[in-house]
Amino acid sequence: MIRPSRETTRQGTVNQPCPASQRVYVPGAKKEEEALELDVYNQGMLKTELCNKWQETGTCPYGENCQFAHGIKELRPVIRHPRYKTEVCRMVLAGDICPYGHRCHFRHSLTEQERLMAASSPPPPPPPR
Repeated sequence: MIRPSRETTRQGTVNQPCPASQRVYVPGAKKEEEALELDVYNQGMLKTELCNKWQETGTCPYGENCQFAHGIKELRPVIRHPRYKTEVCRMVLAGDICPYGHRCHFRHSLTEQERLMAASSPPPPPPPR
């Protein structure tokens, strides 16, 4: 199925077909797990989070052109990959602060076993000069 998308150019807005979904192969994490084939929709992230400016002041300088939702009614659901946040973020595991914060695609909470592993692992070597 093809769904039209809007692409903005200097001359104006152009409708172009874009695939509504794409078939993705996800191998099993463990040998005994089966691989999955899934439809992943190319939905983009438009209006999937509330606008900070709108939340703070009730107005937004971008108005209708804002990429963020101005109210719960404008919020769209996010379709995530089935392995979203199933593995630990390498930055967090190394004891660093992840620059992506809540937008990181990896898990920031550690299990007790992961905490023990992180604590017992030797510190990384210093960067070369």
